Amino acid sequence: MLARPEYRCEMELPCGRVLLLLTAATSFACGASNETHGNIGDSGAQTSAPGDATGSDVSTVGPLDDGGAGDGSASDDGSSDGGPGERDATDSATPGDAASAPARGLLGVYNGGTTADVESFEAAVTGGKHVGATSLYPAFDSTPSKSTVVTDMLARGTAVVIDLASRTSGGVQPWADFASGKYDADATAWGAFFASLDVSKAPLYVSFNSEPDTALSNGSQTSASDFVAAYRHVHSVIGTTNIKWLWCVGNSRTDLMPSLYPGDAYVDVIGADPYKWQFHAESETPAQTFAIFTWFGTQTWHGEKPYAIPETGVDATKFASGTYTAADWWKDVPSAAQGYGLVFVLAFDREGDYSGSATPDNFLIEGTVSASGYLSALNAPYFN
Repeated sequence: MLARPEYRCEMELPCGRVLLLLTAATSFACGASNETHGNIGDSGAQTSAPGDATGSDVSTVGPLDDGGAGDGSASDDGSSDGGPGERDATDSATPGDAASAPARGLLGVYNGGTTADVESFEAAVTGGKHVGATSLYPAFDSTPSKSTVVTDMLARGTAVVIDLASRTSGGVQPWADFASGKYDADATAWGAFFASLDVSKAPLYVSFNSEPDTALSNGSQTSASDFVAAYRHVHSVIGTTNIKWLWCVGNSRTDLMPSLYPGDAYVDVIGADPYKWQFHAESETPAQTFAIFTWFGTQTWHGEKPYAIPETGVDATKFASGTYTAADWWKDVPSAAQGYGLVFVLAFDREGDYSGSATPDNFLIEGTVSASGYLSALNAPYFN
C-alpha cells in the first residue's frame, strides 16, 4: 500500500498551540494529536504509530512468557507494555454521560504487568492501598498459565484488563490471519484460561488489538474490515465466560473508528486512550483530555455502552510546576471519570519517546509530582 502523504504545520489558536498533521482524513482541534500503543516493535513487538503531528512513536512489547515491561526488564509472569494514544482536547469539552454509567469506577495502573510491579507501585505511591485495576499486553501465542498476575490480582479484588495483540512470538501478524482461524488454538487456550478464573471479587476485561485505528494510521495493518472480521472471530472462539469484552481505540482518528467497530453484540465496554501530552495547554483538565467520550455520545454507529480508559497520563516533567500541575490534573480525574461514566481509568506509568518530541514523554507517577495527585484520586469517593 502506498504511504499516505503527510504535511505538518503549527499555529496558535485561542485554545493553545496546534500541531496539525494533514492527510487524506484530518480533523482539526485545539491541542495536538499523537497516538501510540505497544504494538509493533523491532523485536517482534507491536508498534503503534501516531495519528498526529509530532513525529512517529514506537512502543515495544514482548511476549507474555518472557516478560518485558517496555523497558527491557524481564519477569517470570511479565507482560509487555503498550504506549500512549491521544486525542485533541478542546477547551470547550465538558463531561458527557453514558446511559449505562456505573455508580462508581476503578482507578488503576499499568507499570510493568507483574504482581511485583503492582505491589511496588502501591508501596511507593498509595501507602499500600490496592489499586482498583491493572493491565497487561501479552503476545497472542504466549502461554496463558504464565499469567500469574491475573490470578493474583483477581484473588485480592483488583480488576484485570488484558489486551490480546495481533502479535505473536514471530512479530505482528495480519488481522486476516486471525479472521481465518490460523491462531484458533491460541484463542482456545486463552478462552479456557479465562473460563477457569474466579472473577467473584473483581472483573476481567479482554480486548483484541487495542488501538486498531493507530495500526491503520501507521500502516502496520491495512484493512478495517479485516480487523472487524478478526475481532469477531477471536471473540467467538474465546467466548464470553468470565469476560467483559473491551473495544478500545486510540484517540485522534475518529474518522476511522466507525469502520472498526465490530458491532454491539461483540462489545461490552467502549474504551479510548487519551493523554495530556507535553505539548498540550497547561490549563487542560481531565474533562478536556477525555473529550472523545463526548464525541462517542453523539454517534449512532454504536449502542449505549459504558466507557473506560485503559491508558492515560499527564506529562509530569512539563507540568511539574505552574498554575495547573500534573498533580492538579490527577486530582481532577475522579470528577471527569464520574462525568463521563467511566468504568475504569488506568494510568500508564511509563516514560519514553512516545511522541517524537525532543524530550521524553514522562507519564511516571512514582517519584514525580503526579504521585500526590494520583493518591488523592484513588481516595476519591467515585473510586471507592
